[in-house]
Amino acid sequence: MHYTHHVRRAIGAASIAALIAISQAASAGTQGAARYRIEPRADRGPALKDRYNDDQLALLEKLNRSDRAHLARLQQLTVPVVWSTDELDYSPLPQRYEPGIEWPTYVVVYLPGRGIVASGDLVGAPVPFAFGSHPGSWVKVLDSLIALKPRVIVLGHGPVQRDLGYVRSVRDWLARIVRETSAARARGDSLSAVLKKVTLDDVRVSVTKDEKWLNFLFRSFFVRPAVQAAYGT
Repeated sequence: MHYTHHVRRAIGAASIAALIAISQAASAGTQGAARYRIEPRADRGPALKDRYNDDQLALLEKLNRSDRAHLARLQQLTVPVVWSTDELDYSPLPQRYEPGIEWPTYVVVYLPGRGIVASGDLVGAPVPFAFGSHPGSWVKVLDSLIALKPRVIVLGHGPVQRDLGYVRSVRDWLARIVRETSAARARGDSLSAVLKKVTLDDVRVSVTKDEKWLNFLFRSFFVRPAVQAAYGT
């Protein structure tokens, strides 16, 4: 709890280094590679004020969540490769995805110098909720998050994760639901038949420990709505 408090406090006080907004009105497409680099203090050249103009220094302050007087003291400095006035240009996450996700907006905060990602409701534990979701797009979003290789993931609900194990599991469950549901629909199976076949019961017990309430959440709040969404796409 103490560790979680400090991580959340650090993120809450920070300027957003990476932001992803997913909405029903969003157009398809993903952003390219992140246009910044991490510059270790040991490799730093001349003084920052001699290397960058005032606008660039102002952006460095935002990207590194540090005022100008302390930028040079940072052990790692996030430095743009291509300078832009739009901070979202430096996000390694896709900014927008295809329509179909019912939740109005997601925000993911990425602090590259610290290896911290705050995933928001993209990932919840011990059971993710899939009401109104678009499982195919959800998998792509999680792939983007995993590609960041964060050391710490602050979930929208649940304990702080110190590795990608749980995020990878959620990603794999969703991918499996999409794959098995699509195959069953292609065979002409009805939704009711698919709901009986695509259950993920072989992994459920490892998640819920067969606890009654968690079993209900896993089946009714995650698997069932995810299968319904995948069947309808």
